[in-house]
Amino acid sequence: MSFVKPVNRVTYPSDRQGFFYALSSRETSSDLNQPDNSPINIKRQEVHNQPGNRGYIGYFQVGESALYDAGFFTIPYKFSTDKKSSFQKAITNNDWVGSWTGKDGVNSKADYLRGRRHQLTAINILVNKNCGYIRNDNVNEFYGKKMNGVELTESGCIAASHLVGFGSLKKYALSNGKTNIKDGNNTSVQDYMDLLNYYDMESCCNRKIYLTVKDNNSPVSGIAVQVESEYKAGKYYSKVGKIKNTYTTNEDGKIPVIVRHPGAVIKVTVNGKTQTIIQKADRTQNYTIDITDSIKATGRLDKSDTPQPRPVPNKSPQDQRNELKSESSVQSANKELTPAVKSVHINLGDFSYAA
Repeated sequence: MSFVKPVNRVTYPSDRQGFFYALSSRETSSDLNQPDNSPINIKRQEVHNQPGNRGYIGYFQVGESALYDAGFFTIPYKFSTDKKSSFQKAITNNDWVGSWTGKDGVNSKADYLRGRRHQLTAINILVNKNCGYIRNDNVNEFYGKKMNGVELTESGCIAASHLVGFGSLKKYALSNGKTNIKDGNNTSVQDYMDLLNYYDMESCCNRKIYLTVKDNNSPVSGIAVQVESEYKAGKYYSKVGKIKNTYTTNEDGKIPVIVRHPGAVIKVTVNGKTQTIIQKADRTQNYTIDITDSIKATGRLDKSDTPQPRPVPNKSPQDQRNELKSESSVQSANKELTPAVKSVHINLGDFSYAA
């Protein structure tokens, strides 16, 4: 069972590379599982690099502003955030009138589009930048919260920022999903979140909590894991409050990676067992939950285990009197064998922590 959704009928691994492959597939219907010179990738690059495509280029359909942000492209105007400025007008029209910086050996648009290497370098930079914007503006306080039935996760928020920019993601979060901005293809913030949730973005930020559920040291699949989180000191606590989600473990006994704001108090409950975890600011935390001690085995004792006396032929009167005393003792012992049903509690495990 995968936590991520298929994109164009392909389910990619839920790691950082899988996210890039899924994003590329969604943007251009390419398949980075295939080489760059495969027919599907050649065809998709030809289609999506045409002038009529609003000037967005490559596997990830980036524009001038994205590659300016990543350090690959520049324009001959002074930086400005004013939408009426020459800078903003030039950086958003994607006519590619400007100059390439030579970063990563890219000196032209043709260099950038020659295979995936430079494009993957750029998208890695952009993902890390978006992660920084989300973190620095405290939008990561919303991680785990559901809006319109869709959970805000690290990968989903990064995908939405790639689609329509971090500002649009922030508006979505602060409006509790009511401001759901769409791109030129009518794809919304929520659409991208829903499609690209639950990937592990790994080094996007270094704080990650990985949880595995085991029974007698073996992974348990298909078990419900409740995760509650709360960050009372948060800038947006009045909008976020306490978050509660329930996940189902996969065949490896795992749930999706947990990422919350540093300092968030996280309570994990499985089979009635609860463990409290504090999200560290710059640390990977690995937990194994062994549910063995919450399992009870019940068995019925149909017969006494007390040995019965064996018949002895040709008993003497004294032997018979001794036998009567023995039987009386056995009956007395049997009366003390209560209850008939015993509940055996197996106490072998608990939560374990490894840094």
